[in-house]
Amino acid sequence: MASTYPALELQAVVGFGGKVPNGLLCHPDGVHLIYPLGSTIVVKNTVLGTQTFLQGHSNMVSCMELSRDGCKLASGQVTHMGFLADTIIWDFNVAAARASGQDEGKGELILARLSQHKVKVQDLSFSPNGKYIVTLGGQDDNQLLLWSVASGRCLCGTPAANDSSSFVSYFNNDNDRLVTGGNYNLRVWEYGKESRKLIPVDVAMGQVQRIYKSCAINSTDTSAFVGTMSGDLFEIDLRPKIPNFIKASKEKFSQGIISITLPEKGVIIGTGAGVVAGLGVKLRTVCKAQMLGAVTSVSPVYNDGQLAGLYMGTNQSNIYFSPWNANARTKTIVPELRASCHFGPIKDLIFPKNYSRVFITCAGSDIRVWNALDRRELLRIQVPNLTCHSINLTNDGSLILSGWSDGKVRAFYPESGAVKFVIHDAHALGVTAVCASMRGDRIITGGADGKVRFWDARSLKMISSLCEHKTRIEKLLVRKNDEEVVSASADGSCIVWDMARYTRNNAMFASTLFRSALYHPDESQILTCGSDRKLTYWDAFDGSAIRIIEGSTAEINSVDVTSDGVNFVSAGNDKTVKLWNYDEGICLAIGEGHSGYINQIMISPDQQSIVSVGAEGAIFIWKMPTRTGEEKESKK
Repeated sequence: MASTYPALELQAVVGFGGKVPNGLLCHPDGVHLIYPLGSTIVVKNTVLGTQTFLQGHSNMVSCMELSRDGCKLASGQVTHMGFLADTIIWDFNVAAARASGQDEGKGELILARLSQHKVKVQDLSFSPNGKYIVTLGGQDDNQLLLWSVASGRCLCGTPAANDSSSFVSYFNNDNDRLVTGGNYNLRVWEYGKESRKLIPVDVAMGQVQRIYKSCAINSTDTSAFVGTMSGDLFEIDLRPKIPNFIKASKEKFSQGIISITLPEKGVIIGTGAGVVAGLGVKLRTVCKAQMLGAVTSVSPVYNDGQLAGLYMGTNQSNIYFSPWNANARTKTIVPELRASCHFGPIKDLIFPKNYSRVFITCAGSDIRVWNALDRRELLRIQVPNLTCHSINLTNDGSLILSGWSDGKVRAFYPESGAVKFVIHDAHALGVTAVCASMRGDRIITGGADGKVRFWDARSLKMISSLCEHKTRIEKLLVRKNDEEVVSASADGSCIVWDMARYTRNNAMFASTLFRSALYHPDESQILTCGSDRKLTYWDAFDGSAIRIIEGSTAEINSVDVTSDGVNFVSAGNDKTVKLWNYDEGICLAIGEGHSGYINQIMISPDQQSIVSVGAEGAIFIWKMPTRTGEEKESKK
């Protein structure tokens, strides 16, 4: 479907796919950072602060690597059972030029697409000369394949081991040798050009049995350093015909060693417990630092051939940087947080009324306030061990209202994050929707119990409890005149409530789980979406259905309309953002980039951008096309 419509331009993203092992890459030029975000790869110019996006994967990126000369980038993906998982080889020079805003970035981005692995590409590695790439399939495939980069042709393939394998790494100076490791298997391979086969030799580990998770080979190809799930770091001698175990680290690292990088002397590792540690030549710990989340990537930054710093990525979507003084007698790791985002599904999103410079998101136990211009985090509010289901703002923007899994409503000051008040026992099964009256004198809540309740904003006492819905309230919206509020429920009903008498004025019913509803700016109609994959226009006066549009191939979770009512946007489980003409009911453009369900979408009050959030924990910011409402007239 996407190919038949114009594409929405992706302006910026906030987030980092930190769960991808070794997914944070620092380019040899020291300027560009490369990292995955769902099915999108972000190339960031750290000097200019600009981004460009590599979009070609159909699902989440699972592994990445740069060629040794930095000219090519390879990335593999996850797919579904019964489908092949692609490996894409990108021209990094074109991507870097686009990230810098240069005209030279007009070349072809995708150099080759390799498709043979089932379900998942577990890992990949370029040969030192960049002519070959080896790819490793996941546990449903477990094939080791050697490809020609120039032709995109598979040269040979073989099962990697009897059990699943986790990594593959080419030697640094030999284009025919590589290392794989995984569940109780550690092998050195050699490509026989005459036989066109990959020939394995098992590393002689004696009685040692481990699950091997990570590997790095030193610059002379004499040793490999291998990390395990049990927290051991092993040094392997690669020189004999049968490679063998040399020594192990004196310290075991909690929750395993996930990433390894090798400076000129020693080893630097990242662990599942969030520790980055520097080890000396005898594998004794020299220095260490604690991060937030498991350290899945440790990427070195070089200056004149010497290690100048480390970029570190964690599975909680944090990117850290630490300088590294190669000449210092005492090595230290001093991490500085450079970027952060939610690391779980983002549940809700809100802009202040008529103010586009700030927006607010919630995910898990976090509420975060963002600068919309530079995408910086301004404020973080945390309530440990709870889940925030819904957020909203009072009409004057003075309070953030939030609904939580413990059944409480919490109000915070947006400047400081301090608690203004708490409504205890608002809903027994959790608060799933919350809003305030236009005058700010009442707070309206909806719960997983299907009840809609009204509260006095000063005394925090309940005024009324309305119990006509049968299950979870998904959305609440107040009419501009402060006389009615609409509740959309997963029980297939939208009810319009009288805010003076606390009775039902009207109701709309459909064979769907309603996910969202909103008024058209002139309030003559209500637009809804839900599990039936339809967009429905309802008459706000009598509740009759005026128009039904087939809006998607999957559930639609969110809609928003422009201030002039000319266009609206929708998003949901098909992972796409769609821009529509309201009057004509036709799709004008589609944005692709999300790899998971989109939970919420909003148009900025200045009508310049579209913001979407969802399952990846990422924030996608799209450019609102100009003159979209006049598109039909321009075609005449």
